[in-house]
Amino acid sequence: MSALFFLTPFLVRHIGESGYGFYILLTSVSGFLGLMNLGLGEATLRYVAYYHSCNDEAGINRVVGSTLFVYLLMGITASLGLYHAADYLVGFLDLTDISHSLAAELFRITCAAFCIRFVSGPFFAIPQAVLRYDITSRLLIAENVVRVAGSIYVVNKGFGIHGLIFLNLFLAVFFLVITFIAAGRVMPGIRLMPVPTKEGLKEIFNYGIFSFLSQMVGIAWQYTDRMLLGILVGTGAVAYFSVPQELVLRFLGIGASAGAVLMPKFSSIRNKEQLCFLYLNSTAILMTITFVIFTPLAVLFQDFIRLWVSPEFATQSGFIGTLLAASCVIRGAFIPYQELFKGIGKPQYLLMITILSSGTILIADLILIPAHGLAGAGYAFCLSPMWGIACIFFVYLRIFHMKSPEPLIRLVFIPMITGFGCMGLSFWFRTLLPDEIGWKMLIFMAGNIIGITAGVMVTCNLVLGSADNPLKILFSETKVKFRKMVS
Repeated sequence: MSALFFLTPFLVRHIGESGYGFYILLTSVSGFLGLMNLGLGEATLRYVAYYHSCNDEAGINRVVGSTLFVYLLMGITASLGLYHAADYLVGFLDLTDISHSLAAELFRITCAAFCIRFVSGPFFAIPQAVLRYDITSRLLIAENVVRVAGSIYVVNKGFGIHGLIFLNLFLAVFFLVITFIAAGRVMPGIRLMPVPTKEGLKEIFNYGIFSFLSQMVGIAWQYTDRMLLGILVGTGAVAYFSVPQELVLRFLGIGASAGAVLMPKFSSIRNKEQLCFLYLNSTAILMTITFVIFTPLAVLFQDFIRLWVSPEFATQSGFIGTLLAASCVIRGAFIPYQELFKGIGKPQYLLMITILSSGTILIADLILIPAHGLAGAGYAFCLSPMWGIACIFFVYLRIFHMKSPEPLIRLVFIPMITGFGCMGLSFWFRTLLPDEIGWKMLIFMAGNIIGITAGVMVTCNLVLGSADNPLKILFSETKVKFRKMVS
């Protein structure tokens, strides 16, 4: 998040909006190519964790060897194919400040960087499988530090977008090396070689197919609007859309990280009542988190972009950012059912909801972008949460077979309505302030919106929750500890 905060305005100012938009398109290519993992990343994570709990080193080596083989094969195949098609593919883009030959060259370098980075996927999954998230966090922090420092260096030296793409190639090699070392240290007996076995391939593909299809549809949801904007509107529009989208997705990742612990919990619980209890309360808590994060972001997005990047950029990007942030206030409520489907072995349900959500955005993009330009992509993004809300009801009524919707309404939907009320009040209060505010007022406003939204929603959860509600338990324990401290 810090890397995005400091790097984005720096790059926009130094390589221009069109250049930054093309840079984002090139990095988006790696996102599309990520489909080549065929969903095996999740399969590797699950089976390595399972065999590690059973102390089955042979099983771990079987899965890792098979996954590495497939990753290496698919990465090389995809990169070579796109490398030779670079001239043809670049011709589809509306390029203004970049020559066709340079664009094709940068595209080819991006393909090489993807292949190297792609192979590091199984190595990165190994620390996660043994719950060493401290290691994965350090790896990502190290990469981001090198990325920020390297980006500042190459841009200040005048290498521009050419230097940034070569930096991505260097970062791919760097990440491959550090993940390889980390995987070997976490599991000293592991064999990190691309040696496939029939049983290993069968294991990872049986689980990975639904994950692959979900990823395919999800990546289409994340990147298709950028491609359509680049083709129909221009690379400048990609920059205006991708900056708020990246910011929103990074903040959304906070809730996703908090919810990542739910999958093993859902897998280990066999009692349906306990499973439903965990699902309802985690839905309420994670929804509260995203309301607290995205309410101030939606209300103050235009002010933030004006101060962070430039007034001109805010004129183009501010409204789209408000739309994206406002559509994310309830997305925390969708994280528990995603982890539940994985934990209970129903990835096909996750695939179905992903298809519905992504298909809605894609169809809306095709209709709205030609008619409304950049704003059309924002309108399309706002339509997808309706399927998430429907899925919350589906899980409660069909998965848990609960007859009364009262607990769901009490724990989830009343706080949701309360959160929307807080957001509406915050928008109204912003209209009372001057059109342009400075950093001090922005921070003051954001702090007040966060405090009010959090206070109202947590109070709502405490009042409406049951006696064993996690927030009530946490509140009671905190109160007891405080009394001991002052006594």
